[in-house]
Amino acid sequence: MVLLSSGGQSFTLTVPNKAALAAFMADIAAALEPGDLVTLSGDLGAGKTTFARALIRYLAGDQTVDVPSPTFTFVQTYELPRFPLVHADLYRVTGASELAELGFDDLPEGAVVLLEWPDRAAGLLPPDRLDITFTLAPQLGAEGRNVRYTGYGAFAPRAERIAAIRDFLHDSGLGDAERHRMPETISIAPHVDHRLPRYDLGAFLIEAELLLDWYLPSVDAPPTDDMRQTFVALWRDALEPALAAQPTWVLRDYHSPNLLWLADRDDVARIGVLDFQDALIGPAAYDVASLLQDARVDVPEDMEMALLGRYVRARRSDDPRFDVAGFSQLYATLAAQRATKILGIFARLDRRDGKPQYLRHMPRIWTYLQRALAHPALAPLKAWYDGNVPPGDGL
Repeated sequence: MVLLSSGGQSFTLTVPNKAALAAFMADIAAALEPGDLVTLSGDLGAGKTTFARALIRYLAGDQTVDVPSPTFTFVQTYELPRFPLVHADLYRVTGASELAELGFDDLPEGAVVLLEWPDRAAGLLPPDRLDITFTLAPQLGAEGRNVRYTGYGAFAPRAERIAAIRDFLHDSGLGDAERHRMPETISIAPHVDHRLPRYDLGAFLIEAELLLDWYLPSVDAPPTDDMRQTFVALWRDALEPALAAQPTWVLRDYHSPNLLWLADRDDVARIGVLDFQDALIGPAAYDVASLLQDARVDVPEDMEMALLGRYVRARRSDDPRFDVAGFSQLYATLAAQRATKILGIFARLDRRDGKPQYLRHMPRIWTYLQRALAHPALAPLKAWYDGNVPPGDGL
């Protein structure tokens, strides 16, 4: 690794053949997020367009996608599963004034941009980007290349992570293994795939309304139609950031009863997970709230905040662009939604299923709910709960 005075982090590798180049391409593909800029530099014939073509087909999941060189069209746009991608070539651009005419001011929202010959836009490139430079390596044969990749700004820690993953796989004897980003569709058997559903607004609201359907009647405070309409409207507004958050796997029941300590393993592999069959694709903050507001074990507020701070620092270290304030609001929102749901579920387990033992957890959930609703962004919801949700006997 080379630390640059510009704040970037630079790494070099040698790729002796197409297979090695494909593995590097998969590493880059796994690291990409909507809105990223990747520049591709190198002499004519060094492999810029070949790399871009392989990357586009890989992201499309279709090796038959036609990917012409944009040397004469300047810009080609592809609608890919994870994000739109714009492949641009500035080789024939003679001045910065021509860039606006190419449509760079009107890119699709969240598009990843692959930019060949970025030197034509010198001084105009954004500070957060990944630069990849290819040079021929004749001593390795016709397919050999030297590659230098540099992460600038917010991309610097991701470039370091790419290198760390490559080193880990190499040291583990898996350097030639095929890499794939964890997808929403999981192959669980030959010709059998499972697609994780989205944790969408409908799912969030159905869960939250368990409070109205079961908890409020259990404390002799059945909701009116007006109360329900206001409740749903407030939750719709509060959940907007959750629906806009970067999605990932959400186990939903990520808490102590479903975690196993496996002492014969190392590091995070020591944590075994049960009860993941209800996993969805949704905001990462949900599982953090599930763990730090454990429904069956008291988590003191100071411990919750300490662990939340540790999580946030790790995310910020990995990505300087990580929005701490936004995540904190999202954490509080999803913690409140989860506590709301659990109050309803435990009331239902008692009244419908004859399992009163769950009622002993209610005071803990009520405490968690009050913590979460204390966030300023949830003030309208807090006012509704204060006016309409009695704590119930024993809470």
